[in-house]
Amino acid sequence: MSVGPRSDSRWRAIFIIVIAAGVFFRLWHADFKLYNNDEANSSLRISGHTNRELGAFEHDGKAHSVRELATFAVPTSQTRPSAVVESLAREDPQHPPLYFLAMFASERATGDSIFWRRFPSMVFGILAIGAAWWFGRELFGEEWPAWCLAALVAVSPFHVAFAQEAREYSLFLLMLCLSNALLLVAMRTGRAPAFAGYALSVALGFWSFTLFAFVAAAHGLYLALPISGAEQRRRVTAFGALAAGSLSFLPWLLNLIQRAGVAAEDTAWQATALTAPLYFAKFAFNFGTVFFDLDYLSVLFVPFAGLCIAISAYASLVFLRRTSPRAWFLPVALGVISICVLVAPDLVRHQSRATQSRYLLPLWFAIEVMAAGGLWIAVRNARGVRKLAWNAAVAGLYVCGVVSCAVASNARFWWISGPAQLRLFPAIADRLEALPDPTVVYFQNDDELLLLEPEGAGNISFDLHRHLNEAALRSAPHPYALLSSEAASQAAAFSDIARVPVAATFEMWPDRTIDRIRHSNNAARKTRDGLDLALYGLARVRSVR
Repeated sequence: MSVGPRSDSRWRAIFIIVIAAGVFFRLWHADFKLYNNDEANSSLRISGHTNRELGAFEHDGKAHSVRELATFAVPTSQTRPSAVVESLAREDPQHPPLYFLAMFASERATGDSIFWRRFPSMVFGILAIGAAWWFGRELFGEEWPAWCLAALVAVSPFHVAFAQEAREYSLFLLMLCLSNALLLVAMRTGRAPAFAGYALSVALGFWSFTLFAFVAAAHGLYLALPISGAEQRRRVTAFGALAAGSLSFLPWLLNLIQRAGVAAEDTAWQATALTAPLYFAKFAFNFGTVFFDLDYLSVLFVPFAGLCIAISAYASLVFLRRTSPRAWFLPVALGVISICVLVAPDLVRHQSRATQSRYLLPLWFAIEVMAAGGLWIAVRNARGVRKLAWNAAVAGLYVCGVVSCAVASNARFWWISGPAQLRLFPAIADRLEALPDPTVVYFQNDDELLLLEPEGAGNISFDLHRHLNEAALRSAPHPYALLSSEAASQAAAFSDIARVPVAATFEMWPDRTIDRIRHSNNAARKTRDGLDLALYGLARVRSVR
């Protein structure tokens, strides 16, 4: 049933405009956001090198220009795809290689820049909008909710943010949507090409991101629903396709099991315990970013985020109450599995893995699906004032998304950018460039040295030492160190040390409540970085007067 011919045409025009805005925001200022730790790790992988090799280079006892770090960030004509796979298999086994091979191929074809490093994510993010429409069309059997879902995905601040990050999460979303759509097509038509396409999408999904296992599990539960007639035979074939696609991941799964200790060590910081209020505040914020994320700047915007959550929750309830299990079971399974596997263990073990919003992508997408379905039902059936209210609710969600994306696209630092001290890196690079013959001799968290490479810091040298001691001080005429204020106070016992003022690249709004929440979060995660994130800055060792 349609909403109405004239209403349908108006809404379709609105949907197309919103989707066009979503495509624009995925491309606009894609190179403006600060390059973060995870993205630097992606660059390291596609260069074919490892953290061990980078660490050996940084601490080889020689002075190097920061520009030489490009060796560990950019693939050369001699870099082989197998080196990319090997780097991941050894040190990042929890990340399958499909996205990184796409990023490798993109950089080899286009050249190197922040824009081109993020280009594959932009492409996957744009394709995911179309894939979401296809899935919605198959699930709802109507175009209006399919367009509504595609538009929600298009201007979701969450999806736009990850579409501009050089990581695999936009590819994960694409394969999630495609595999869902192909599963429904295969079950509806029973054609061999549809089942083959579904098996391929499952395989690509697993090779995109390990947590595609959540999606595969949801598909298994969906296929287990009671059915009759011709669908019985299709279900058997679909189970076979699901099994075939899943088994293709076995080689990487065996590597992951073999190197489980490496993966556990790399993600150990996620086991940090947070207080219950902070945990649920972060979870609520992550939920809100699906529709609105300006509450990252100020608590003044929290009511808007709360309103978006309330609208989506109520629309989801309408969808669950007014449709059959065949319609709502798949999105519910996606969400419930994510909660059971990530949120429930966090609550039992007092950990915080589920506060990493990207891991709950199937849950956030499931909410978007159910919200789109519920909004469709409400707009279709309501009359008078209630219809106006539901139309306003749909439009309000889109306005919140567009405004959020517009603000975020002009910010160099955002919630996706990582620890707050990262917003200092461009200013640190600029400050060092202005100093005579600067050499960085100590970096408290030397894994982040690679973040200086995108800043093009040509005048800066580094000769890193593992300890800030007299040997480090004597290693260069003008030595500098990057460390926390606490570490600087300890170093002052044997050296004249002075802090160099550095202004943040992107200053947050002066909201004391938000600052307190960030401070609590940073304090809880102190074990991750070994730094007081709120006091991170540039210190000048025996500075030139």
